[in-house]
Amino acid sequence: MRPESDNLVIVLAKQGDVAGELEPGALLERALQATTCSFTISDATDPELPLLWVNPAFTITTGYPAEEAIGQNCRFLQGPDTDPAQVQEMRTALAAGRDVTVVLLNHRKDGTPFWNQVALSPVRDSAGSLTHFVGAQTDVTERVEADRRLNLLAETTRLLAATLDVVAAMDRLTYLLVPQLADGMVLTITGPPGGPARAFARHRDGNTDLLDHLVLGTDNPSSPWQRLLAGGGLSWSTAQRPRRALRATRRARSGTRPRRSVRHR
Repeated sequence: MRPESDNLVIVLAKQGDVAGELEPGALLERALQATTCSFTISDATDPELPLLWVNPAFTITTGYPAEEAIGQNCRFLQGPDTDPAQVQEMRTALAAGRDVTVVLLNHRKDGTPFWNQVALSPVRDSAGSLTHFVGAQTDVTERVEADRRLNLLAETTRLLAATLDVVAAMDRLTYLLVPQLADGMVLTITGPPGGPARAFARHRDGNTDLLDHLVLGTDNPSSPWQRLLAGGGLSWSTAQRPRRALRATRRARSGTRPRRSVRHR
């Protein structure tokens, strides 16, 4: 209180209510535990850079509880589609004891992929020796996907506007969409009733057997392609056996009987 008649100031507070009365370490720990940003601390004296501590937000972001993460290198979040160039950039900076920020495709414990912006900073002791790395991880999946869609739209507009040839335009479109948006696709220009006039197929691994099966079966009323044109769905489980599906289609067209039955689920 501050009475208007004089300069007396009275402060009423309980022990621990004032931030200044907290030990700096205790205050920092409370802040890191409460924040929604994922933080980690790793041991820079160990070549493997094992995690020594993670906050609760790390578990929320990745799905890994502290007891499963501590003692491991953060590479357990990476997968086969993680960009090796970004990983190498991070490793080079860590080996030099420098700050680094990269965006990596990581995977949560349940296998869900997400884009992770990782910022790592070195911590040194009073003698200047590197002792730890502090990491901050942020899920930037929505931002990355939005950027990719905008870039894809811009690139699609540029390439399609550069040609008046329909075949060239369709081929460019399949090239843009695979594998950025799909593992494989068949693009058609429909003609008179009875089937598409032209079809363009592309697969991310160059394996177009299943896609050829769909195109070759266009004159068969019960083919997957005709079901798709009629508004039905396709089961991509046949992708696990594309060569068998392709042989079945060719046998059906030639009138030969298969050695064993083939079902499309």
